Amino acid sequence: MRWLRCASTVAAAPPNRDRVAYALEQLGPLFQPTSPWTQRVQTAAHALRTNEKGELRRIAIVGAPHGFVDTILADPLDERVSNLLAAYPRHAHTRIQHGQGGWTAGGEWTLPLSWLHGIELFECAPEAVEDADTLTQLLACDAVYLVVRASDLAHQDTRAASSVMALARRLATKPHTRLLVDCDVDAAYGQHAAAQWAKSAELVRTHIDSHLLERLARHSSSDEVRGAHLVSHALAQHAQAVLCEQGLPEYARILRASRFAALYTQFQSAVNDPHARAEHVALAAFHAATDAECVEGERLATGAGWARVLEADVAHDMADVQRRLVPTSDADTDKSPAVSQRRGDRSTKPHGAQADARHLVQDTLRTQFPWWRLLWRIDELRLALSYAVGRSFGTQDEILLTYEAGRLRGAASEQYARALQTLDEIRASDRRHALESDRGACADQPSLDSATLRNALASYDERYMGALLHAHCLSEPLLERRAQLLSPSGTIHTLVTRAQRAVATTFGALGLSYATFAVGMLAHGSPNTLLSTAHVATAPRPTSTMSEALATVSWLPDLTPVLSWTSMLAMTPTTAGASALLATMACAYYLQGRWTRAKRAFWWDWDRTVEMAEREQKTCIDTVLRTQVYGAPLQVAHALREQIEARQPQHQARLQILREVRSHLADE
Repeated sequence: MRWLRCASTVAAAPPNRDRVAYALEQLGPLFQPTSPWTQRVQTAAHALRTNEKGELRRIAIVGAPHGFVDTILADPLDERVSNLLAAYPRHAHTRIQHGQGGWTAGGEWTLPLSWLHGIELFECAPEAVEDADTLTQLLACDAVYLVVRASDLAHQDTRAASSVMALARRLATKPHTRLLVDCDVDAAYGQHAAAQWAKSAELVRTHIDSHLLERLARHSSSDEVRGAHLVSHALAQHAQAVLCEQGLPEYARILRASRFAALYTQFQSAVNDPHARAEHVALAAFHAATDAECVEGERLATGAGWARVLEADVAHDMADVQRRLVPTSDADTDKSPAVSQRRGDRSTKPHGAQADARHLVQDTLRTQFPWWRLLWRIDELRLALSYAVGRSFGTQDEILLTYEAGRLRGAASEQYARALQTLDEIRASDRRHALESDRGACADQPSLDSATLRNALASYDERYMGALLHAHCLSEPLLERRAQLLSPSGTIHTLVTRAQRAVATTFGALGLSYATFAVGMLAHGSPNTLLSTAHVATAPRPTSTMSEALATVSWLPDLTPVLSWTSMLAMTPTTAGASALLATMACAYYLQGRWTRAKRAFWWDWDRTVEMAEREQKTCIDTVLRTQVYGAPLQVAHALREQIEARQPQHQARLQILREVRSHLADE
């Protein structure tokens, strides 16, 4: 309500237009169509606009027993009235007017009482005091009399008295509103009667709020108790009982002592003032709308606070869980990392995840498969690397994540219960604000705890989340990257293929080199010009052992062209041996270089795979935590923020209208 006390720049009231009518016009759209305040504002605006003369003065008697109203309507001197009262049907709401007796076409009950000329008496039974339609009818009345028994004031749990007093607080500012207290007085005069009246007056001062009495005293300042008019229904009935025996003077004296006679004078003094009624309706509607907007502002602030609390709690819990779940990284202890990296014996990342797998693969490649062992252990390379990767890549993390996945199912259930508890507290807070009967029908928005939000939250129940939070929900990236390393086209397969190609090339080059050098060494021991083989009759006699051997072989073809070509490769055994040694060194250098490059490429792929696995693992953990484990509170926080963002501009617009209405009513 602070904004009601601060000054604000508002538009000026329209010229030649009543300020109260303008306020009613502005207040009407602030209420929902089904709100009773909509009808109240429209009725007041219509009465203010028409302002017909000669209308009946409406007087309401609220909360009185039917016998109390019958005492007011009784005329002991007119038998017709007594007969009509005996046949008077009892209703919760009844309008009584002057007439010949009976019901009219408009639903009014008529009585031939002279003092009812120009008056419409509205009777509201005690059981209908709390109805919303009752307040609507009372706001359209020119005078309202609220009846409560003095004996009921001492019992605060009496529903009838509490309902009437609650209505008195709401109508205390309405003009011509009076509180009638029915006192238990059985004597018309004397000290005993005075003591009973004094006791009743003290009871009223004790059990009725003094502030309420002061507000009511503005309309009844001449009463014995300021703000309350004391009457005695028992004395009035006694006066009617003694009329036949003691006559009219005693009846009149006892009736005056019961203080019922003063009511007729007050009824006649009531004035049909639609402007006063409309002004009071405008003020009451303004306060109702103000209360509703205050409740709406508090509701939005509470919802925003709950959203911040839920998000902060989720962020804190998620940070703790992520620190527990994210794989750790360590540093290698190699004293010469640059040399090892150039040799391809280690990863290029000194820090990183999957340290156990990296160390095991490094040891396997360095100790079991140096380049020179590839010549006879190439077939074991795939099996050794697959075993090392399968045994160490993410195995410890997989066990940890599988265990944590089971714990997260319990955490998800707790978070779901926490979200439901938050919505229950929001709903309970709304119920506390809606204790008054008409506040829930004002312009305040519905509760933030909507049925749509409840339905969306039901998807996070354990019955549905249990299938998603399975054992491998957190370790799926590790399993996929491990399968990628071991796949037929993965990193290990690429390394083995390159190693096999290098070994095959090395063996081929060595075989070709050794064969060439052997042929050259053999050619060195043969004649320069080789003749035909032994089946040629005209051939000269061989001059060397090799020639003699070839000449004696009858099944060999003519090797003259070949042997003539091998003369180009002729070399001494020393030269052939030296060349074979150089070829062996070259092949060894080639194999070592190819193996080193293959291992470097392997470690590059390994680092990329580990980085992607680590990144995907963090993303997977964050996704599982946000969408499944902590999805329920985050869903509630998100829905609350969406509703607040949508309703805050409307709330501010209504507050601005209320500021303008307040300014116009204050200038009235």
